[in-house]
Amino acid sequence: MRGETYSIALTVAGGVGAAQNVEDLTDMWLQLATVSGSPTGTIQIEGSIDGEHFFNVGTALTASGTLEVSPKKLKRLRANVTGAISGGVWALTLGAFNARSAE
Repeated sequence: MRGETYSIALTVAGGVGAAQNVEDLTDMWLQLATVSGSPTGTIQIEGSIDGEHFFNVGTALTASGTLEVSPKKLKRLRANVTGAISGGVWALTLGAFNARSAE
């Protein structure tokens, strides 16, 4: 397995970002980092096991930090900005191991 990182799209004005394919990934975590300013907003991470129907994964993020993703086997992952982001910029990064990649 090989460790990998992916950028997860955030919609500044609120709404659902593009879903990231995470089907081959294991041991996933998300890190929300402040890029500039003092951003405020609410980001709910959503996962799908069939690629179409999404459900909340963990608690909503309202500040920089890390979130472990459970359940471990998901097909898609996305960010739903339920409160518009203002006052700065956040970056959301997904880290994981790719089960199909050789070391």
